[in-house]
Amino acid sequence: MLTNDGDFTASLSALAKMLLPEGRNQFLSSPEARAGVTYDDIPEDKGTQLSPDDQLACFDNLYWVGVADRFEWEKHKHPVWELVGTNLHFTQKVEDIASQYLRRIFGLDGHNETEIPPYISIHVRHNDFRNQCYEVKPEDCIAPLSAYVRRVKQVQDELAILHGPDSPLAKVQNVVVTSDERDPEWWAEVRKLGWLGTKELDEEIGTKYGRW
Repeated sequence: MLTNDGDFTASLSALAKMLLPEGRNQFLSSPEARAGVTYDDIPEDKGTQLSPDDQLACFDNLYWVGVADRFEWEKHKHPVWELVGTNLHFTQKVEDIASQYLRRIFGLDGHNETEIPPYISIHVRHNDFRNQCYEVKPEDCIAPLSAYVRRVKQVQDELAILHGPDSPLAKVQNVVVTSDERDPEWWAEVRKLGWLGTKELDEEIGTKYGRW
């Protein structure tokens, strides 16, 4: 069912085949299915496994699934994102949690009548990306903060064009940074830029809601 031997990416057409009796039987008779091996080669507890239902199908992880090409999720635009991902929205509960922490970041905790000001959000993913640098030094591989400063300026310019120079959205100066970076010096540089961060809230958020 994999797109390539030894590859952990799969295609939607392969998954669709599993919805039919012939394809389902073919997969269930494979060595991987009999062994209960997951995508990360960690054996599952056979006692927790259930055979597929004839009337209901559910795929709980479609992260590595594409339409035609391998690793489509690495591309800026691909069919699954364009046709499905752009139509997904957070639940109201998740939005309320985010608003709660944004109020704390902006010093508005306890002032629910005050609107959260417009802001530009940046997610700087570092720790696992360092593993992709291979022989290149991380400082030469990972984008510096100056690159994010340049991109923020581009977004600000685009907002001015989109909404007009007199719109409040044309003058957005607030920047909120989320990152898995642990280096305190890096976060100190973020603060020097006048940007706000979630670093001080990471432990609380992870304890309450989990790292993911």
